[in-house]
Amino acid sequence: MRSIIRFTLLIFFISFKQLTLAQVCNGTLGDPIVGAGTDFGSDTKEFGPEIPNTSYKYVTKITDDGQYMIAKNPHNLFNNYWWQDVTDHGKDKDGYIMIVCPRGKGDIFYQANVDNLCPKTTYEFSAYVLNLLKVNGTNPKLRFTIEDKDGQIIKESVSEEITKATEPTWVKCGMLFTIPANMSTIKIKLTNENFGGVGNDMALDDISFRPCGPTLTPLTSNNMQNIKLCEHATAEIDLNVNVTAGYTNPVYQWQIKNGNDWADLPGETNTKTIVKFVNAVEGTYMYHLVAAEQGNMASANCRIVSDPLTITVMPSPKPIASSNSPVCLDTEIKLDVSEGNTFIWTGPNNFTSIEKNPIIRNATVDMSGDYTVTATGANGCSSSSSVNVQVMKVGTNISSTTICQGSSVNLEASGGTSYSWAPSKGLSDPSSAKTTASPDETTTYTVTISNGTCSKTAQVTIKVVDKVQPSTNISSTSICKGSSVNLEASGGTTYLWSPSTGLSDPSNANTTASPDETTTYTVNISNGTCSETAQVTVNVVDKIQPSTNISSISICKGSSVNLEASGGTTYSWFPITGLSDPSSAKTTASPDKTTTYTVSISNGTCSETAQLTVNVDEKVVPSTNISTTSICLGSSINLEASGGTTYSWAPSKGLSDPSSPKTTASPDETTTYTVTISSATCSETAQVTVNVIRNATADAGEDQTILNEQSTTLKGKVTGDDVSYFWTPSDYLDDPNKLNPVANPPKDITYTLHARSNRGCISSVDDVFIKVFTEIKIPTSFSPNGDAINDSWNIPIAEAFSSPKIKVINRYGQLVYQSTGKFKPWDGKSNGKDLPSGSYFYSIYFNSDSKPYTGWIMLIR
Repeated sequence: MRSIIRFTLLIFFISFKQLTLAQVCNGTLGDPIVGAGTDFGSDTKEFGPEIPNTSYKYVTKITDDGQYMIAKNPHNLFNNYWWQDVTDHGKDKDGYIMIVCPRGKGDIFYQANVDNLCPKTTYEFSAYVLNLLKVNGTNPKLRFTIEDKDGQIIKESVSEEITKATEPTWVKCGMLFTIPANMSTIKIKLTNENFGGVGNDMALDDISFRPCGPTLTPLTSNNMQNIKLCEHATAEIDLNVNVTAGYTNPVYQWQIKNGNDWADLPGETNTKTIVKFVNAVEGTYMYHLVAAEQGNMASANCRIVSDPLTITVMPSPKPIASSNSPVCLDTEIKLDVSEGNTFIWTGPNNFTSIEKNPIIRNATVDMSGDYTVTATGANGCSSSSSVNVQVMKVGTNISSTTICQGSSVNLEASGGTSYSWAPSKGLSDPSSAKTTASPDETTTYTVTISNGTCSKTAQVTIKVVDKVQPSTNISSTSICKGSSVNLEASGGTTYLWSPSTGLSDPSNANTTASPDETTTYTVNISNGTCSETAQVTVNVVDKIQPSTNISSISICKGSSVNLEASGGTTYSWFPITGLSDPSSAKTTASPDKTTTYTVSISNGTCSETAQLTVNVDEKVVPSTNISTTSICLGSSINLEASGGTTYSWAPSKGLSDPSSPKTTASPDETTTYTVTISSATCSETAQVTVNVIRNATADAGEDQTILNEQSTTLKGKVTGDDVSYFWTPSDYLDDPNKLNPVANPPKDITYTLHARSNRGCISSVDDVFIKVFTEIKIPTSFSPNGDAINDSWNIPIAEAFSSPKIKVINRYGQLVYQSTGKFKPWDGKSNGKDLPSGSYFYSIYFNSDSKPYTGWIMLIR
């Protein structure tokens, strides 16, 4: 069982002071802001590229003031007499530095614009400077300047002089600056603050602009800077932070290094966190704490980070245990392991050893089993490995057995690596540990077992006995569900029937089977050694469920009825008198008297009977008082039927009582009535036809209007059966005895159309009025001036006609008014606009047969 290792790491915020020549951050710094500084890069080339943010000239060999080069060292300028030999401040063998011979005061070494800064956050603007002089001369001195985006100086600081030293010494110079409110962009400048000439030669490196905050120093409870765990270990490591004054509203975030980047640990935003390892994977794990003011955590330009804490998961050894297994009795067991510095062996019989290659002498069978070694490496990590050791123990799966002749048995030997069985007769593979023996007589087999070093023998005797000859009284039979059958077996001494369901005695040679479904019984017949099986199938047939389409029915004498039976495969009806087919499931019965029929239904195994009775009734003799008659529309007639006990007339429309033998018929059209006369189960029908004569009706048509000397056609109509008609008076008619005579009256007149029934039914008359206009009066003027007197041109006679056509044109032939259909008086307008006073020409057709009436109309305004 792995133990859980728990470490506690403490990270304290403390204050310290670095020896500098200017004001720099006394706490912890954030990452350098990208683009706001430079370390001049690194490469395998001798010289680095020029930088764009300087007022000096780039060269690869300095010969005068105002020049600089980006190189790994001064390259023995002045034969190493004047300048010191110096390398990268960060000790990168391929890192570049800036080597400068300043020209004059105010020259720019470096400048850059810095964006996305957080107001009220303190930043450090710094650079590392080295005085190159070995001889006396002017010492370097730097000015750090911060401007707003418009170039106005916000703050600046001048370093002390960097004096020469006996050994090359990098000195950090710089200034602190807090971003004002409402400002996020500035410009930084690093300039020369001493004169050129003799001296003032310097090297610059690691120019940076970065956030400044409280100091974060990582420690562990044991003052360890690097925690070590073994591979596959389980551990919990506490990271704790002690916070001192620095931020007003601090926020925190733990991060883990992921490749070249750092990733947030989700939810770990307190001053404490626990790092958990379960089955730790080999590798190096680095953590640091990010701190910032509330609201600034999302910006890398506004936060500080602690130095990383490293947890190293060390590799564990990977031992492989081995042995000389299998080994013979009384020989040596030799154990070995592939790697490790120290070892602990354990094994069967409480075996232990701290040797790498222990030897166990005088091997016994109980020394067989797994041997485990725990190997510990030089780093203190350990792993285990096991090996199985087998001390040779020979044997067989059986010493003796009995089989039936023609059968076989599996023989198995164990304890060695090679095997030899004898005699080989009847064996499937005499040289295998496992072989199948099929002897035809009793045989003793001897097997020689060897492991290449030692060998032993063992014996197996196989006794062969005669086979069983099984027999049963039946192989298959069918019974009705609920019935039983006797089953018998022979040929052995013991018997076992299966399944036992439905059997009276499943362990007896003779048993009674009463299954409730078709079942195949298997009987195992044995003589003590050999056994055989036999099968008997008992097919269970469902009982007959007899069914007939009717149990009792009544028919009229001379009629027949269909009888049907179901539930089986064969059928037999009795008595056969009056049956169409007494051996079919369906038969037609036509008895001349009441008869009870019995049908026997069978499915080949089971049978049942059913009965049905056919009652025979006497026939009905129908009779009616009339067979056909005629009546006038609106009259009625009595109908009578006889010969039965119940009556039903159809259709029932127009009948006073359709279910009575006597009923009054008042149809409104010719109708044939059918009466069904019933007695018991017999019925017959009879018919009576009532012819309905329609009454005479007259329709003289719509009243008409004509002009004098015009003629018109009368539009008379008559209906009814066998009708005659005529018009009165006959004056001015071309023929008063036809329905549509031509009338030419000189004055108003009323004509009467007479319709008479020739069958004695109701007659009818109807009038039509003819209006004759003898004088046509058309107004010749009107004054549409709105005084309600003669404001429109109105033709009274036009209103008497249904579709007069009236047109009015001006003197230019233009249509100004038109009326078709029902007459509409003219208001003196055309298209909604008043027409001027004047004469207008009109034309009028009162109907399609009238002559046109034309003239002039005066419009007065």
